[in-house]
Amino acid sequence: MGFIACPHRRFRSKRKPGARASCKESNPLKRALSQKGQDFAELYVLTGNAAHAYRIVYARDPNAKAATCANGASKLMRQRKVQRHIQEIRTRHRKRNDVTIDAITDKLHAAYDMAFDQKNPASMIRAAIDIAKLHGLVVEKREIAFRDIDKMDDAELRGRSDELDALIAIGKKRLAELQSDKTIH
Repeated sequence: MGFIACPHRRFRSKRKPGARASCKESNPLKRALSQKGQDFAELYVLTGNAAHAYRIVYARDPNAKAATCANGASKLMRQRKVQRHIQEIRTRHRKRNDVTIDAITDKLHAAYDMAFDQKNPASMIRAAIDIAKLHGLVVEKREIAFRDIDKMDDAELRGRSDELDALIAIGKKRLAELQSDKTIH
């Protein structure tokens, strides 16, 4: 019997040569993304907001700090299996809608040509900007400001709470639809 070192354990296990390793990397079930990870990925693709998806799926306290949710979401987004699952979802969505960058580019070029024929410079500019954005030549910058919940008055809190409840309901409904699509296909 030889000694086979497992990179995930601090000790060496005694095993026969050729025997399967029992470390977590060799077990495909251990490498699978958890249900919460899948829900996070689905909600992220749906909303485009990782911190919001993290708050809904993982946060035990619905009033968790925005920075905490952003940090947790950032850690999840760096995991390869989460990135892979997000890519799979996006691929599935593209196939379902049969949307390609080339098809969108062709439509935007047609819109540009139509605007040119109609002598409509505003529409021409809009189509040109959309083409540039599609191909990553133009990136929109947004500033995100977090307000302390302690500084909000009751009306603001109620309004924000209603907005979040509506978003959560939409997310849950969409997630249920996606999960029912998985079981049907």
